[in-house]
Amino acid sequence: MIDPPEVLADPEKWRRIGEEISERLDFEPGRFFRRLLVRPKYVLIGDKEAAPVIASLPECLQERGIAAPGLLATVAVSKYCDHLPLYRQEMIFKTRHGVSLPRSTLARWMELIAFRLQPIYEIIRTTVMDNKYVQIDERRRGAAAT
Repeated sequence: MIDPPEVLADPEKWRRIGEEISERLDFEPGRFFRRLLVRPKYVLIGDKEAAPVIASLPECLQERGIAAPGLLATVAVSKYCDHLPLYRQEMIFKTRHGVSLPRSTLARWMELIAFRLQPIYEIIRTTVMDNKYVQIDERRRGAAAT
């Protein structure tokens, strides 16, 4: 629950009149769950003209999006580290967890992740390319030495 700073400063002056609930779909290994963020609404006691106050939402990756950071990380790690294409992830989510996430949605999420990680990519690329000598390891991992 997130209360506005005005209410936290002097809670006796405020009366709760409702709340707004934001819902995000999140993932922990092995299960999906809904993450609810409750933001109570308050009005100033004795001042009928004062507008209600509510805490602002914390910063998130996508406005009005349903994906929590844990779910976005799972999709990205599954795609690039576990080598699971989006169509396979779509099927796994549906058959194992009963959650229908279309491939187009997963693709939009990957685009969002790529956009958000662009500054980190640029720093790494600039740092590597500024060196006079760049080395890479092209050996296959786990392959028997011949």
